[in-house]
Amino acid sequence: LVYRLARLESLTGHDMRDFTAVIKLYLACLALRLGEDHGD
Repeated sequence: LVYRLARLESLTGHDMRDFTAVIKLYLACLALRLGEDHGD
């Protein structure tokens, strides 16, 4: 999770001040994945 998050942060060029935005974006993608596949 940390690696993928850091990678996403790097790709988007966000710094720590925008870390919350990165978290929200990641959670949104995660929510979509969970919505498609309920069984972990």
